Amino acid sequence: MQSIGGDIHVLHVDDEPDFAALAGAFVEREDDRFTVESATSAEAGLERLADGHFDCVVSDYDMPGTNGLEFLEAVRATYPDLPFILFTGKGSEEIASRAISAGVTDYLQKEHGTDQYTILANRIRNAVEGARAERERRRMRERMELALEETESVIFEMDFETGTVSRHGAVESFFELDPERISTKREYFERFVHPDDRARIRASYERLRTSDQDHAVIEYRTNPDLGSVRWLQDHMYVTSDDSGTRVLGLARDITERKQRERELEQYEAYLQNSTDIVTVLDDSGTIKYGSPSITRILGYEPGELIGEHAFDYVHPDDVDRALEAFRELVTEPGATLTAEFRFRTAADEWCWLEVRGTNQLDNPAIEGVVVNNRDITERKTREQELQLKERRYQAVFNDPNILVGLLDTDGTVRDINRTAMEYVDATSEELIGIPFWETPWFEHSDAVQDDIRTWIDRAANGEYVEFDLDLVRPDGEPYTVEGVFRPVLNDVGEVVSLIVSDREVTERKERERDLERIWEFFTEAERLGSLGAWEFDADDNVVWTDGTRRIHEVDDSFDPTLEKGLSFFHPDDRESVERAVTSALERGESYDLEARLLTAQDNERWVRIHGKPMEDSDTSSVVRGYIQDITDQKRREQELDRAKSQLEAAVEAGEVATWEWHVPENELVAGPEFARKFGVDPDEARDGVSLDRFLRSIHEEDRDRIERRIQAVLDECGSYEEEYRVWNAAGELRWVVARGHVACDDDGTPLRFPGVLSDITERKETERELKRKNERLDEFTSIVSHDLRSPLAVAEGNLELARRECDSERLASIRRAHERMRTLIDDLLTLARQGESLHDVSAVDLAGFVDTCWRTVETGTATLSVDIDRTIRADESRLRQLFENLFRNAVVHGGADVTITVGEMDGGFFVEDDGRGIPDDLREEVFDAGFSTETGGTGFGLSIVEQVAVAHGWEVSVTEGSLGGARFEITGVAFVED
Repeated sequence: MQSIGGDIHVLHVDDEPDFAALAGAFVEREDDRFTVESATSAEAGLERLADGHFDCVVSDYDMPGTNGLEFLEAVRATYPDLPFILFTGKGSEEIASRAISAGVTDYLQKEHGTDQYTILANRIRNAVEGARAERERRRMRERMELALEETESVIFEMDFETGTVSRHGAVESFFELDPERISTKREYFERFVHPDDRARIRASYERLRTSDQDHAVIEYRTNPDLGSVRWLQDHMYVTSDDSGTRVLGLARDITERKQRERELEQYEAYLQNSTDIVTVLDDSGTIKYGSPSITRILGYEPGELIGEHAFDYVHPDDVDRALEAFRELVTEPGATLTAEFRFRTAADEWCWLEVRGTNQLDNPAIEGVVVNNRDITERKTREQELQLKERRYQAVFNDPNILVGLLDTDGTVRDINRTAMEYVDATSEELIGIPFWETPWFEHSDAVQDDIRTWIDRAANGEYVEFDLDLVRPDGEPYTVEGVFRPVLNDVGEVVSLIVSDREVTERKERERDLERIWEFFTEAERLGSLGAWEFDADDNVVWTDGTRRIHEVDDSFDPTLEKGLSFFHPDDRESVERAVTSALERGESYDLEARLLTAQDNERWVRIHGKPMEDSDTSSVVRGYIQDITDQKRREQELDRAKSQLEAAVEAGEVATWEWHVPENELVAGPEFARKFGVDPDEARDGVSLDRFLRSIHEEDRDRIERRIQAVLDECGSYEEEYRVWNAAGELRWVVARGHVACDDDGTPLRFPGVLSDITERKETERELKRKNERLDEFTSIVSHDLRSPLAVAEGNLELARRECDSERLASIRRAHERMRTLIDDLLTLARQGESLHDVSAVDLAGFVDTCWRTVETGTATLSVDIDRTIRADESRLRQLFENLFRNAVVHGGADVTITVGEMDGGFFVEDDGRGIPDDLREEVFDAGFSTETGGTGFGLSIVEQVAVAHGWEVSVTEGSLGGARFEITGVAFVED
């Protein structure tokens, strides 16, 4: 229960005794009226309240068992008016809102330092003084109501000469006398007067008797020895008649009035020190009185607002509501109201006031509406902030386009909005209280559940976690969401809960995927077609796609401008390109032209550029177009022109013959040389003859094969190349090669079969001669192999016997000489037997193949780095010779710790080491058979490398590596595409 008097007794409830003791000590130092007692739990606090007398309760929030809010509710149930301050270190907007709803007097956040105890002491003082003032006001109102009741009065008359007193009225009730024993003597009545007041009464009587004064009013007390002390008021009038001079008096009991006056004096004293503003309004709303606190709270000088209409100072948005409430209040005596309005301050700002008005218009001591005004600006600000956050939260939570969930920091579901529930076959009640990752949204995937658990852990540690997920509806329809796990912090920065919010982005993701596919298609089309797109305008805004950058050989850091773009073109072509660009910008003319440009890497390329002004552009003079690398096309055109010229020259010289068979008509049209090769009249062949006329001239051993091959090509609409023998017009047997291609319609029906014929008789004779020479070479190498290796084997055997019989340093030199002879024999036989021939060509994965070759070579401590992942077509046995010889060469010349790199380059691959390299003046000789810079070397290794490269149609060259070593580049290699 609550104490009375000037002292302030405080009960501090906190589960940390040391903190409670420290806070109590600091608070008591702030005001010697303070006495602070503590309890360590809400239950103990309730027991102390029941046993003691306290003016205020200060409580922590986060306590074991009953928390601060539950304690507040228990206190309010028994002590509804007892000031209660929530002083907590784990505050939040949610806790503050709930505390205000539960009737907390004040809310204070624990801070660092000792200043917080000064603030706490001020809050306690204000709360207690406010409560006491309120209680006093209630008591004053009750007494003021009693003062309105009429008191009993008595009329008396006293003769100045005789001192005799006559009375009319219940004087005995004033003094609690027995009516039978009342005397009429003045002295008798004087003994009932308080001793301290008797002289004043006598003096008043004497003045009336001896002066011209005919009226006097005197107030006095009754004698306390004769009963309770009462206050009386005498109105005395002097009257004279024939019988003498008398005093006629009217005495009234004014005890209650005096008491009321004392109470009013006390009330005024309270008003002087109140933290609230007390005003009195008349029935029109005009201010009759304003307490001194009006200066402190509103900034007005004392009395400045007297006579002002109170509602002229109420906020325009509140004035109608305030007037309506006031009008209702003044119609009912004794009625009360409580409301909240904004009131203009002296600084022309708005102050929120909690207004409690009481209709005292019928109270003669007041005759007005008494209004108690409490400054609640700070509270309203907090409430408005809380309401704003609550509205924002509700707006987000109830957004029909957003899936929202409220989680505990361990992932337990506390609430889910309706939008999210539309995606699962469950109710929110079924999901509340279970881990979020176990809800139906994620039951289709263990991996997704693991992701959710990880994201919750990260958010619980204060991280803002963005995510996107592919989920499945109950009907199996997939959908995609994009969202975030957001930590919710309290005032001290602790994570107290989590909000997960996401929205369905299925359509957007599908559009993005479509755009990605389109962009990939566009990018691939640019790459495959050697194309690039661009756009520019008159304001020099230029955009290049990746394809355009690729053609110019610039990276993403290059910032294109129109001037820079034009500067890439070949000086001989630049002027024509500039004219086309100017015409497009100024006259809206499209252009399509071919020109040369020099790339950022100094490579010359032929390009086709097409530009078109955009008529629907919002800005002026925008030109959009594409650029295409036509270097290969130009090269092919040039090669085609050369081939055409060569063909024409060959035809004219008789080296090549042409023909075209019109298949449906079985009509073969041929040139004169073709006709002569087959013994056909050139004039007839020019007009066209049947195929059989030509087939008859083919050697009988080749004819069936050629007829079958022709039929197969017709069936396949394919290409044709065959070698065979024919009898010419002179009766000579000639070797020819025929090449052609069958052209068919859309249904696969052969239409035309054009081709060329070349006489290869001399080549065939050369091949026969070469074959004979190779046979002789094989015979020679076999003999050499036997005749050289056999003596060498005998020498090596005798050397081994000699080593067993004697120990001589010369024997080691002989062994090395034998090894060199065997290496020379092997390399010579390799060059002689294999030459530039290939046997079994297949697809070879370079990365794995290179590693295999490395393991077969004595490399010591050397290291290999493979930086290629491509496939080529090659003869594996010959390709192994190439890599093994290059590896041996690098180890021999680069040292035991050399690093060798095999990597990809444009049009082939390279083998590079970080050794000492090959001097410029020796690079032309390194591939010569027998050339070596090392003592003991055979000089055939790099010759074999060149032989293998040539056999595959490649080229091999040597240059300086990136680290100064030797770099062998093998080019002209065709990679197998995936």
